[in-house]
Amino acid sequence: MSTTLPEITQPSTTGSINKSIAIFGDGSCRKESSPAYLLPERNGGIDMANFGSPAHTAAMGNAAGMMVLAAAGVGFSNAIGDAIGAAARAHYERRYDDALTTATAHAESMEELASLAMTMLAELEGENSRLRAACSQRQQVINQLKGRRP
Repeated sequence: MSTTLPEITQPSTTGSINKSIAIFGDGSCRKESSPAYLLPERNGGIDMANFGSPAHTAAMGNAAGMMVLAAAGVGFSNAIGDAIGAAARAHYERRYDDALTTATAHAESMEELASLAMTMLAELEGENSRLRAACSQRQQVINQLKGRRP
């Protein structure tokens, strides 16, 4: 990675080429040329507010690493959000499955209860018809006994 710093010279207003110094990671330096219109200008001159500042040089040297960390932070935030979403979805599905299992078990027990109720109803209907027959016989006996009286 190289850092290109403008050389301390008078600004060019003719659009000529200004010299720059490129400092590489191994400490070697090389002069490079850039057209004057590519260099930032302010108030008619080259903006050199940060020229030679160790903090600026360190920040520019670490810029790529900071961008990687920022991208990793965004990716990590997205991953955390996805994990929270997946956990919420799993929780919802587990609750849904539990509710479905409970409802199915309740429906099965209600089916058994309905079947038992139908069996009991059939027994009661049979007993009811036997009691009607017995009551009818008794009524006939009562009627016969009434008919014998003087």
